[in-house]
Amino acid sequence: MIEALRQFLQGQGGELRQEGDKILYTKVLAERRVLLGKRRVVYRARFRVDAQAREILYSEQLVETGLGMSPEAGVGTRVEVGSLTPGPREGRLAEELNLLGKRYSVQFDYGALRRGLEAVAAEQGYTLRFSLRGP
Repeated sequence: MIEALRQFLQGQGGELRQEGDKILYTKVLAERRVLLGKRRVVYRARFRVDAQAREILYSEQLVETGLGMSPEAGVGTRVEVGSLTPGPREGRLAEELNLLGKRYSVQFDYGALRRGLEAVAAEQGYTLRFSLRGP
């Protein structure tokens, strides 16, 4: 199951990393240059395969990071985190992407990513379950 999950995520672009029994996936959705630095919008997801329960636990969030000087933040580093609510609540993510779209050009089909994850899990006889506390 872990290998099927890794293959699917690699096909989505982004970066994969394994920490113990967890798979960490990050994808830079948008980036822009500001005075002496850059700012990014990053999608982050964590997955843990529970073979005994035959489920994949996951959590996800959008993160906006910045380093350098910008007219909005001044000098230094700034991080804003927007966690998603339980389950595939696409309204919340759509709202965050809409707000970020005023400063970035963000094109990300989070619904297609979730549907793909559910399909990969179902092929292997697993279920995909969102975990608010993280996997």
